Amino acid sequence: MRRHPFPAALAAAAIVLAVTAFPAAAATMTIIGTGILTERSWDITGLFGPAGANLGGQRVTMTFVYDSEALPYADAFTTPTLRAIGATGTPEARLFSTSLLSIGGVEYAVAGTYNETVGLGQYFDPAEEDSYSAGSQTYVDTGPVWINEALSLQVFTLPDGVTELDTPFSLGAAEIGRSYSSFSLFRQDMGTAAPQVFAYGEFAVDSLVVSSSDTPAAVPLPTSAPLAATGLGALWLVRRRRA
Repeated sequence: MRRHPFPAALAAAAIVLAVTAFPAAAATMTIIGTGILTERSWDITGLFGPAGANLGGQRVTMTFVYDSEALPYADAFTTPTLRAIGATGTPEARLFSTSLLSIGGVEYAVAGTYNETVGLGQYFDPAEEDSYSAGSQTYVDTGPVWINEALSLQVFTLPDGVTELDTPFSLGAAEIGRSYSSFSLFRQDMGTAAPQVFAYGEFAVDSLVVSSSDTPAAVPLPTSAPLAATGLGALWLVRRRRA
């Protein structure tokens, strides 16, 4: 009995389609930096506690979350500096899905619709220390409320082997040589000029954890794939009838 190659070709096409449609791995990166606020940290409007309170000595946490697959759509510079930039005034350019400040159990989210960055490497001088940074800023000067809010996290330490923005790593207090992180939160009523939110502070980072959580992300089939499979099936039927 003569064997036809088309059933095998059709089976191979089905395998290709199945592999193409199989979900690929996407990583959600989480950056968490913690430290103790200095005496130059104040809560003027009582966002985190009593109005006018000094926040010095309180533990602070900054959290940034982004999808590593969003990085190719941001601006990326080459080694020794790697940096992704997002939120250039449009929601579609958001880099972080979360930009969060936590003090004394109170959390405050910064929208980050003006500027967002995550980066590692030597920013200004190759002789400088390596650094890792993340930052988010919102600036709105139109409408009923003027908003100027920013979170900035930076440590001048990088473990060996960290060469990509989405490389997981962790640093403890004994491993972090120098750091500088700060926040500034300001919202003012444009009509009365009264501040609705006014708090600012700075801290040295004593713990930095960059972690990855893999989640399935469906890969769309090429638009020509179903048509190709249908065509192979039709050819097989024609050959079979002729035989």
